[in-house]
Amino acid sequence: MTTLAHDETKYIANNWETYYVSAVFSGIVGDAAHQKKNSYHNSLEDNPDQHGFSNTRPDDAAPPGTWPRNLAAAIDMSMSPTDMKLCCDRLWGVWYNRASDPRAQYINAFNGWFNDSNPAKRYDFVSGQISETSSDHKWHTHLSIRRKWVTSRVASDAILSILRGETVQQYLAGGDDMFCNFGDTSDKVKAMQLQLLQLNPGCLPRFGADRNFGPETQAALSSLVTGGQPTYYGPEAWSDVQKMIAENFGPSGGGNGGLVAHTHAIPNLSVSVTGAGSTGSTTTGEAVAS
Repeated sequence: MTTLAHDETKYIANNWETYYVSAVFSGIVGDAAHQKKNSYHNSLEDNPDQHGFSNTRPDDAAPPGTWPRNLAAAIDMSMSPTDMKLCCDRLWGVWYNRASDPRAQYINAFNGWFNDSNPAKRYDFVSGQISETSSDHKWHTHLSIRRKWVTSRVASDAILSILRGETVQQYLAGGDDMFCNFGDTSDKVKAMQLQLLQLNPGCLPRFGADRNFGPETQAALSSLVTGGQPTYYGPEAWSDVQKMIAENFGPSGGGNGGLVAHTHAIPNLSVSVTGAGSTGSTTTGEAVAS
């Protein structure tokens, strides 16, 4: 078998490289060292342990998933310590708010370092765990994508939104006012539902955050935001939800409610691989252990 780099993964890498002055694309497909162990730089087919977590997580396993089994799902990007800290801060903000930021659903993890005295660490978006990682991640950023989404432009654009430093509101609104209406089906609706669930975990008992703005979501918004009065829509409703999140989960309440990334004492990122190929062809690049 041969691991390939999909055009969408290259699309992320090519754009990511333009966002940071010092960024140098380092690769997608794993080198010989990666091929001896399980890695998102390897395809499902090429990972030596078919029972490892990078092959068996729900958004990675195929089957039962129907996504391609021959694609790499990770990118390495070399950057200066200053740019790595900036990049890491942006990724960490979404990791921290993964319960309410819909962009988090596309990422498995990132390895990085914050240009400080701490070791490099791995931040897992699926388990929420933080673990120490190898020191080579002090000079390259490693980002792994959930295999389910490797060929998706929607996922690519969501990841690039994070790397550009957009807030979840900017991403979902596409630069416009953030709001959604009864009857809508979209990630904007899901973002609001996730935040309503933060405020009251039992407010959507039947359907949860299903991306559909139906009667259950309407009732939850009405109860939480307007105290039971008829639900209203538009920027004011979204703004009120954000205020409630900030009041309950902001710095004084233990979180930032998805509004701003915190400053923290956590590591940065690092990388290495040389070049990415296209769909249907082998990449020429190789990745350093990540």
